[in-house]
Amino acid sequence: PDGHVSKYSLSWLAKNSYEGRKKATEQPRVPIQVFHCLRHEGTGGRTLLVDGFYAAEKLRQRSPEKFELLCRVPIRHEYIENTDNHQNHMMGVGPVLNVYSWNNELYMIRYADAEIE
Repeated sequence: PDGHVSKYSLSWLAKNSYEGRKKATEQPRVPIQVFHCLRHEGTGGRTLLVDGFYAAEKLRQRSPEKFELLCRVPIRHEYIENTDNHQNHMMGVGPVLNVYSWNNELYMIRYADAEIE
């Protein structure tokens, strides 16, 4: 919005691309979010937060064909964030679970906490 423009050469983009780096080395796993409640003034204590990597590995153990389906079938996903200063709207297509092709290690989970109508 402020008119700033960044320019990068094609060679720099290729050298620093995420795709090139993920093939060159294994990426460290970034830990799923943690909610810490210091004071609670309501009822109940249920949470929707779970360890998605743990759940996915349990699915892989119990139902490998369903795990593979979530790794293989692309679905449309969308993220919309509105703040006072900007709107962020991203769309893409990809599987729910992503694994490295060389060692089958799970490295990404697409998750959306939204109602579907």
